Amino acid sequence: MGRYDWYRNRDWSVEIEAQFLAQLKRARKKAQYLRIQAGILARSHPQTALRLLDQYFSTSDEFDRSQAYYDQGTAFYALGDMEQAVAAFERAVDREIEYPGVYSEACIELPFLLATTGQTEKYPRALEILSHRQNRLLFSTHAFKWHAASSLISASIGEIDAARLHAKAALEFASLEHSGLPYHPSLGLVGPRFEELRQHLAGLARGGGPGRDGRC
Repeated sequence: MGRYDWYRNRDWSVEIEAQFLAQLKRARKKAQYLRIQAGILARSHPQTALRLLDQYFSTSDEFDRSQAYYDQGTAFYALGDMEQAVAAFERAVDREIEYPGVYSEACIELPFLLATTGQTEKYPRALEILSHRQNRLLFSTHAFKWHAASSLISASIGEIDAARLHAKAALEFASLEHSGLPYHPSLGLVGPRFEELRQHLAGLARGGGPGRDGRC
């Protein structure tokens, strides 16, 4: 890490943490650096990310709260704690409703998580969130998750035609190999992920019904 990117570590160790904390002690905007570093580590070092976010939430920063809640949900998801992940994503969504203009990916990840884990009792909430996010799908991975969640939920409530259309759209976005951005051709692509989900969506695209308990 260079002098100006000490808060963007992609690995973590005792030595890296000591260097980070030494720099943080001298920094003026501590909350911002805590949140950014936690977000980078949320998937690869979730326990560390959660510790950093605890420090972030102890500050008075308000601007980055929705992203911090999203990062918290991402860390819990990486740990396999779906209940805590959903709760954190919910906090992010509520924050974005309260303070519009600063958005995280929680409005995509929460419905996607609810749909792919078959949490049918929360489908009305998922549909409400999806309806508000349709015009803010920046990358193909966002569009894939939006349509995938819409397809799974539609199938679960018996709207087979809608499920088929959303499944086809999700698969089209998943198959894209170029972002459309000349200098960032792979940015936001789905890639080879979600193989089991893709197979399920392929069945829905052919007019099949939902899986057991609404899960994929």
